[in-house]
Amino acid sequence: MIRSLLRPSPNPSHASSAARCLFAGASSHTSTTHERLRRGFHNSPAWHNQSQRSPSSKTVIRCDKYDKVMRKGYAVSSIEKKHSNRTVSQPVTGLETYDVEDWWEKWHPIARAETKPPCIFRKDAQGRSLYNPYTGSLVSWQIRETVEGFLARTKNVEKGFIRVANPYAPPRWKPAWETYSKAGEERLRMFTDFIKFYGYGNEADGKRDLGNIITERAEVMRNLTRLADACKLRAGKWLLYIPPDRVEEVWRKIATATVKNELGSEAGLRRGGMTSRPQLEGGLVKVYSRDFRDKAEAARLLEKLEKLGALDPNKEYYYKSDALSHLNLYAHNQWGLKTSLYTSTECWELLEAMNREQDVPV
Repeated sequence: MIRSLLRPSPNPSHASSAARCLFAGASSHTSTTHERLRRGFHNSPAWHNQSQRSPSSKTVIRCDKYDKVMRKGYAVSSIEKKHSNRTVSQPVTGLETYDVEDWWEKWHPIARAETKPPCIFRKDAQGRSLYNPYTGSLVSWQIRETVEGFLARTKNVEKGFIRVANPYAPPRWKPAWETYSKAGEERLRMFTDFIKFYGYGNEADGKRDLGNIITERAEVMRNLTRLADACKLRAGKWLLYIPPDRVEEVWRKIATATVKNELGSEAGLRRGGMTSRPQLEGGLVKVYSRDFRDKAEAARLLEKLEKLGALDPNKEYYYKSDALSHLNLYAHNQWGLKTSLYTSTECWELLEAMNREQDVPV
């Protein structure tokens, strides 16, 4: 699969490294450990390797004063005795004396809470399912509150993004964030080596091979786009830089339309200028669609934003894959990569073509 996503580079070792990144195992899960704890096994090598011990050797177990663990089918409790400054555990009678539920509730309430899926599905008055991926977030709209209440609650948030999700949008795909990050970063490292190889020129004339660099630059973006699709990171977004005097007005319209299922899948606002681009004052609004591969959907979303009065007719707007932001890949990057997939000009032309096709009589 990696060969279909990543082109070979001058150094073949990089490709094998990228393959390892792409097929690296998902993040480790703790369910196995939790299950062992429920069954009454303590996570300690003292009895995991009992078969390797000599039958005559005396087993000394360190455990918490109030904790009880299992060994060879018997409950074990700690008895405090001075034995070379160690706590010696001795077996007590009966398996029933070990209460797993009590231990779990007292000592691992956080771990147990994480195993319970959050209650994020609700029904509206018409019986339609509501879904909010940001349930419980203090800087996000919640299903039980009104849009006006959300706006009033977050009006003083100056750092980071505040978000509102379309509650009628289908639940998201489960993306492979770790796989995409590892493989994407490896692909960028490969391109960095490629630029070093072709960019410094040869010893004879010192000329750089810009043709190969430009070709490879386009290939890198194709690779990252296909990789995002394979990892199910398919959300895309329009980036709107709003003047300071219009930020709150535009954000209120976008948030209201999103909650009413009249816009995209979600939207976000960050107030204040960008650290990297201080000349952009006001606020940055992101309006998302579910699938960046659907250019027509992105064009229709742009048309809805125009009807809301959120666009400046004299400005050009850009649509990009959300996955690139997780690689910290923005405009004016060190590789010279074009991070936008579509522009507002391209989408207006697409909408005009679609309207002409609809006007043609059958």
